[in-house]
Amino acid sequence: MPVDYFTLLKGDFMNKKMFISALLVSQIGLLNANVDTKVTNSIQHYSDHAGHFVVKSEDNNFSLGFKGLLQQKTEVSYSTKDKNMGMSFLIPKARLSMFGKAFHPNINYFVQTQFEQSDSAIKSSFKTSTKKYQVEGSNHLEDFYVNVGMQDQGFHLRFGKFTLPFSRHYMVSGAQLRSPMHTLARSYFSITHHNKDIGLMMHSGFNMPLEYALAVVSNGLVGRLGYNHKGIDAFELVDFHGGDARFGVGVGGFLHTDGYKFKEINDYRATIDGIFKFKNTSSHAEVYYMNKDKTQAFGANVDVGYLYNKHVEPVVHYSVIKPSIDKDDMLHEIDFGANYYIYEHHFKAQPYVGVNMLPNNNQIKGGVQLQFAF
Repeated sequence: MPVDYFTLLKGDFMNKKMFISALLVSQIGLLNANVDTKVTNSIQHYSDHAGHFVVKSEDNNFSLGFKGLLQQKTEVSYSTKDKNMGMSFLIPKARLSMFGKAFHPNINYFVQTQFEQSDSAIKSSFKTSTKKYQVEGSNHLEDFYVNVGMQDQGFHLRFGKFTLPFSRHYMVSGAQLRSPMHTLARSYFSITHHNKDIGLMMHSGFNMPLEYALAVVSNGLVGRLGYNHKGIDAFELVDFHGGDARFGVGVGGFLHTDGYKFKEINDYRATIDGIFKFKNTSSHAEVYYMNKDKTQAFGANVDVGYLYNKHVEPVVHYSVIKPSIDKDDMLHEIDFGANYYIYEHHFKAQPYVGVNMLPNNNQIKGGVQLQFAF
């Protein structure tokens, strides 16, 4: 039998009050149900391919996502020079990031904060690291950039603070490195701490068949050219997906301009790198050259790993530096690991043992690094 709302409203005050209250409650409940459904559908539909939490507007012009990274390392070390053994507990990385789109699907932004202590103290313990160039701004703001892209045309413009497009090892995310040990060559040839700088970069996008990047930054000019074969994910060092043989190669260069005075170029560097994958086996190698203050230096690193049953990866890594071609000193690093990927790079354990062979001293290290990333 249909409800006669007019008759109910003609009743006494209590009937009117009860009717209006019931009507308001029903409408509020219906509104909440609709909002919950829309929000739920939005979150389910707009979770990105990497599993990050992302919320987007219905027109796809705005989005906001979050990422986090925490690494904890426990290490035992022994120095042959002073016969000293010690144990350390470190936080190599503690990061929070937000990313998304603004105003248009082709306008992307990325902001990353760092809360860990700078690894400069670790690098300086080698007493062989070159002085890193300084970058303006807060050290706690690791990245902050806007990227305007035309993916179909293979052209992007990025401005702000970003990773320098010098070598593959520098451009791989810190969450995706296969060894918890800082590679000697990677540290020695770094341009700035964490290889970040402020400026403007034109690039093709990454993991393209043919990629390029040219950056004008506060400390100079940085450029890179690369080729990726058979759609290889060239900035993922682990072969999680298996498949046929495929590879990627790249060359990079850096020119220090000293405030763009161009009076004298006293620091220029070059690198060539490659990555190869075949049926869960992957190998990555780089060679570095630096001519700074008329001193020429060379370095290289290589790592090889095999992913077994999608979770366990035995890894071997080797790094070498010749700080000057006019001197006999050479530095070596070798380490072995057995990475265990619980949820790929999102949750993993990396036990390792290795040795740094430095002038007049060997540093033997072993430990485990735990990582949680979302």
